[in-house]
Amino acid sequence: MNTAGGAGSCDGFLEDASGTATLDGMDVQVHEMPVEELTIDLVNGNAAFGDGGRFSVTGCGLWVALEALSAGAHLVEFEGASGGYATAATYARSRRR
Repeated sequence: MNTAGGAGSCDGFLEDASGTATLDGMDVQVHEMPVEELTIDLVNGNAAFGDGGRFSVTGCGLWVALEALSAGAHLVEFEGASGGYATAATYARSRRR
């Protein structure tokens, strides 16, 4: 659960943010990423903006960090919310070849 935008984009966002994550059914610790200036490099045709280039934004959010996963099947699930926005995703890997 994160946001990026202008200088005020994080105002109130982290205050209201909540999130959970699991790896193979076990809870994973969620970390707060404080307000930070970020530089983003985009390739042409990217799904979020279309055009490539470099730009700077203010970002913050809730993140998880996972160690490299062992070979085999894994399931990562997370969800988060802040204000009127909520998101969830599931990543499933059946097995590594």
